[in-house]
Amino acid sequence: MGHTLLPVMPLQHDLASGALCAVPVAPALTRRLVLCASKHIPLSAAATAVVQLVQGLTQTLCTSGAWQGAALIPGEA
Repeated sequence: MGHTLLPVMPLQHDLASGALCAVPVAPALTRRLVLCASKHIPLSAAATAVVQLVQGLTQTLCTSGAWQGAALIPGEA
């Protein structure tokens, strides 16, 4: 038997089936995820499409509650 610290999102199926159990950590651990790009080199069309896809999926997952425990930081892009 072992222990690990992981986000809930990739474990949802195992938690729902009872294969794993989760215990909240207090105080809560936080992290900020960001997309970075060069100020000096323009994004290609493909990179721009990936940025738009990631932003859209992040917005959808956070606002729908599907990404448990995640929150968007207002005003940052």
